[in-house]
Amino acid sequence: MTRDLLLLLYVGATILVGLVVAIAFLVWGHRVGLRRRLALESRKRFEALHTDTPKEDASTEARQRALEAIERSATVTRRLVVPLAVMFVGFFAGLPFLDQVPATIFSLLVAAVTVLVGIAARPFVENAIAGLVISSSKILNIGDTVRISGHYGTVEDITLSHTTLKLWDWRRFVVPNGAMLNRDFENYSLFDKDIWAHAEFWVAPDSDLEEVERIALASPIGSDYFNATEEPQFWVMALEKDAVHCWVAAWAKTPADAWLLVSDMRNAIAQGLRKAGIRTHKTVWENNT
Repeated sequence: MTRDLLLLLYVGATILVGLVVAIAFLVWGHRVGLRRRLALESRKRFEALHTDTPKEDASTEARQRALEAIERSATVTRRLVVPLAVMFVGFFAGLPFLDQVPATIFSLLVAAVTVLVGIAARPFVENAIAGLVISSSKILNIGDTVRISGHYGTVEDITLSHTTLKLWDWRRFVVPNGAMLNRDFENYSLFDKDIWAHAEFWVAPDSDLEEVERIALASPIGSDYFNATEEPQFWVMALEKDAVHCWVAAWAKTPADAWLLVSDMRNAIAQGLRKAGIRTHKTVWENNT
């Protein structure tokens, strides 16, 4: 078998392997996009907090924008995979011919590529790889309700360069994917959409705790956001110097419901304590000053 025939077989095998890998990656990306679209279509709400907005059909608009973001991410992925596949196939296919390139030119070419990738393209490559990891994983999806660095909202877009979070007050918080992959965050929609929401408060040490417990356990009952599948729970969390630290928790069906449920619970507790003449932590502090 002649050298030319071996080279031809090597180049053909390299192209075939590159083509198979590229097709497999594109099929995988299509499946990921399909899974994300199905998950998106099953969502009923796209807000971290229920609000009356100045826009008509805000939920429909958010759903359409999310679908466009998924399609855009798939398109960008395809545009990234194909050039990378061509580049790697060309590199490996050209390996047998490197001995025909002058050493000086080859060294300059390698140095230029190294500098370009290492300095200019490093942030893009890092964020692109992180974006692919985030998009392919199940830890974060468009429409999820999350808390990142103290910011509470829903994931609006995941691109190859950044992730956009739509905050509860409709501001946008943008995180580069490289930083996103290395950042701790809470995903309220990862597995269970039901939230065990809690409100904490303080009462004076001489308070009637049985009455406090009654008021606390009744606080979620009148709320429209209370999921009554299980009774609320009350705990005394700490006996502090000037106050008793209390918690009350109840179930809500979604993170957005939990936000409003806690607000209703706090309001009901404050009114109940005031009607019962039970002093709060603030009242105790004011009486001691």
